[in-house]
Amino acid sequence: MKFKKLISVLLIVLTMGGVLAGCSDNSIDNGEGSFSDDAKFGNNVGGTSGGGDIVVPSENKVGSLNPVFTDLSKANLVTNILYAPLYLYEGMDITYCLANLVEFKDNKEITIKMKEGLTWHDGKPITADDVIYTLNLILDESQGSMLRPYLMVNKVPITVMKEDDFTIKIELPFEKAGFLHNLSRICPIPKHVYEGEKIVAASEKNNYPIGSGPFKYKESKEGEYITLVRFDEYVGGKPKADSITIKVIPKENQQEALEKEEICLMEATNELYEKSEEKDSKFQNYSHCAGKLNFLAFNENTKVMNNANIRKAISFALNRKGIIAAAYDGDEKGAKEAKTILLPSTDFYYDGESIEEYEQDSEKAKEFLKKASIDIGKLTLGYCNEEDGHKEYAQEIQRQLKEADIQVEIRAYDKKAFQEVLVNKKEECNLYVTGYELGGNPEAYRDYFESDAFLNQWGYSNDEIDILWEKADGEQNNEKRKKIYTDIQLKLAEDAAVYPINYERKVMVALNKVRGIDSADPRGGGLLFRDWTKLYLSK
Repeated sequence: MKFKKLISVLLIVLTMGGVLAGCSDNSIDNGEGSFSDDAKFGNNVGGTSGGGDIVVPSENKVGSLNPVFTDLSKANLVTNILYAPLYLYEGMDITYCLANLVEFKDNKEITIKMKEGLTWHDGKPITADDVIYTLNLILDESQGSMLRPYLMVNKVPITVMKEDDFTIKIELPFEKAGFLHNLSRICPIPKHVYEGEKIVAASEKNNYPIGSGPFKYKESKEGEYITLVRFDEYVGGKPKADSITIKVIPKENQQEALEKEEICLMEATNELYEKSEEKDSKFQNYSHCAGKLNFLAFNENTKVMNNANIRKAISFALNRKGIIAAAYDGDEKGAKEAKTILLPSTDFYYDGESIEEYEQDSEKAKEFLKKASIDIGKLTLGYCNEEDGHKEYAQEIQRQLKEADIQVEIRAYDKKAFQEVLVNKKEECNLYVTGYELGGNPEAYRDYFESDAFLNQWGYSNDEIDILWEKADGEQNNEKRKKIYTDIQLKLAEDAAVYPINYERKVMVALNKVRGIDSADPRGGGLLFRDWTKLYLSK
C-alpha cells in the first residue's frame, strides 16, 4: 500500500457484491473514433480505438462460471462480464439492464417488466421464464446456492409468478424495504440450457457458459486462462475491446508479466508506481475505492473492552490521519477518513457534524480512563498479515497509545487463524484491526452490530440499537428510514462501538495503450470495472 506520491482524488463508488455490468448507457460508441475520457490520463492520449485483447491477471484459478453458484470475488470477476443483472441499484436509484421497469409496491410486491428483443449469447431470446427459473433454482435448498438468503424474508422464501412472457411478479412474505438491493444481486441464467439438470452446480454446462453480458465465452484452460469475446448484441451496447482474457498468474510474477506486456493491468507495487510517474512511461496509474472500510474493533468478549469508557479513551487517544499516513507512507491525502460504520456509497450514509468522530484529545482520553476506574493493564492488538496496510495500522496504533500511557502488544495472524479467532470470539486479543466490504444496502451492516448476530464477532451489544435495526427494516417511508439509519450511526459512534479508520483505496498500474479506464468506472471487490464495454487498446 505504500507509495511516495499518490493520486489525491479518491473515487467513492459502490461494489455491488459481485453484480455490476455496463447497463447505464444505451448509446455507447461502437468502437469507431477517439474518446474524450482519454485526456484525463496524461500518458493515455492520442491514437485511435483498436479493439484488442484486455488481459487481466488473477492469482487463483477461476471458480464456477455460473453466477448462481459464485460468491468469491475472483469468480465474480468473470461472471460479472459474462452475465447481466436485471438492474443495478445504487444510491437508491435503479439503472435498468435486462429489466425495463421495476415497481415495488408497499415493500411487499415487485413487478418486473423485461426488455423485449434481448438474446442470450447463443441467440435464444431472454424472457420471463429465464428469470423465474433462476429465482426458483436459487430458492431450491437442494441446489446449494449461496444467494438463497437474498431471496428470503425472515427466513421465509419469496413467491415468484409469471404474468406474461416478459413480466414477473414477486410477492414477499413480509415487508422488506431493502429487498431491491437483494434482487439486484441476481443475474438470470438461461432456462433452455440448464432445465433438466439435477444438480446445476455440478453440470458440465457451467464450463461452457451461455450468458447475457458484454463478452461471451470462447475458450479456457483450467488453471491457466479463460478468454471471452465481444458480444455485439449486448443490452448496454457493442463493447469496444475484441476480447477479455483472465490469466492465472501468481501475484509475485505479475509485475514481470506487465513489464513484458503479457497482461494489461495489475495492482500497483512501489516500483511500478514510480515507473508510471516517469516522463514518457509506457505505464499509467489510476485509483479507485476498494469498497472497504478499515476499522479498529474493540473485543467486548474481553472484560476490559466491555467498558464504554475504555473504548472512548482509546478512541480519543488516537489520531486517524496519522494511522492512515502510516500505511500510505506519509501521504494520507489519498485516503478518505471514516467516521461511521457505513461506506459513503451506502444508502442513508451520514457524515454530518453531529457524529462523534473522536478527534485526538489527550485530555479527554485521560478523563475517560479515569471514569473507567479499572486497571486495563497491557492490551493485545491482533491483525491479519495478509491484509494491505493492516500491519502499519497496528504499529501506528500501538505507538499512539503508548504516548497515552496505554501499553499494547501486537499479534499477527494469517487469514485462516485470524478468521478463527474472530468466529470463535476468543479473548486472546482486546483489539483487532479489521475491515469489511458490504456494499450499498445499510441492512447488510446489521449483522455486525446487532446483539448476538453471527458476524458481530467482537460482542457489541446495545438494546436500543437492536430496536432501531428492526424499525429500519420495516419502515416504508424513505425519509423515516433515513432518520432511523442516521440515529443508528450516531448512537454507534457515541457508544464507540468501533473506531472507523478509512475507506480503503487501491492504486492500479496499466499499460498506456489501455484506454477508456475512466469511463469503465474502476471498482473494488475483485470486479475491477463497472462497465467493461468501455475498455479497449489503442493501436
